[in-house]
Amino acid sequence: MLTKPIAFVLVFGLVFRIIVSMACELRYFAEIAKHVLLYNTPFTVIAISLLIVSAYAAGKGIETRARIGQIIIWLIFIPLIFVFIIVGANVDFSELKPVLSSDAPQFFEGAFHLLFAFSGIEFILLISPYLNRHKHVSSRAISSIFAIGVLMCASIVLAICRFGPYNLQNQMWPVLEMMDATPLPGSFIERQEALMMSFWILSVFAMVSAGLFFASVAAKSALKVGKHKHYLIIISILTFILSFILNDIDLVYQVKELNFFYMGTVYMLILPIILLVMAKLRRINHGKNS
Repeated sequence: MLTKPIAFVLVFGLVFRIIVSMACELRYFAEIAKHVLLYNTPFTVIAISLLIVSAYAAGKGIETRARIGQIIIWLIFIPLIFVFIIVGANVDFSELKPVLSSDAPQFFEGAFHLLFAFSGIEFILLISPYLNRHKHVSSRAISSIFAIGVLMCASIVLAICRFGPYNLQNQMWPVLEMMDATPLPGSFIERQEALMMSFWILSVFAMVSAGLFFASVAAKSALKVGKHKHYLIIISILTFILSFILNDIDLVYQVKELNFFYMGTVYMLILPIILLVMAKLRRINHGKNS
């Protein structure tokens, strides 16, 4: 739908965005793991371990990724909903008052920041060629967005009710700390923070594995040389190097925000609209020529 030079720039812009996102998640995950569980473990050990497992899964192809997703979604969402129900029984919902007191600019600025939770939805642009039933892509995308929105809404509401809107501003990882501080019934799990971290580990694994797979597929499709696994190795190395450079958590937040504002909005909002318009124009021109 676009000329080759423009498509080439857009594809490698997406690859760059994915690498930056994975590097930030890798550093973010390693810092949380060291803070909660692995106090004396070097960042290099944590990052390389996760990258190796994620790259192995990404190298097995799209069907393996789909089957992993089918397993992980039950291991994450069902226990997470159970924990959220328990947390909801021990919070003060009056902390939500007053409702809708912010002015319109603040409201829309906050809503725009929440778009970051949907980062990665642009992978649908790359996964569609592998699908046999393209008519289900739209419905699956909508259901995914709806599920993420409900989960985000629940976590934000519970975090506000648990810590209060002012104390919440001073929390580094509020949702993780909220779930860790809420005792499970029966106290049958001695190290509850390990259970909470298991949800996070699976989520980061799924995210990094998806990023490695789609970045390598996009790079191979643009260059049309070599094998998928060669690009996978190169992108894994670049991701580790960048995550190693981002050695400060404040720097990670800054890079994530810049990546989202300048790259995420292009690939999540602007580019899909442009592609949709170009597809409509091509269809109209094709009909006229026929």
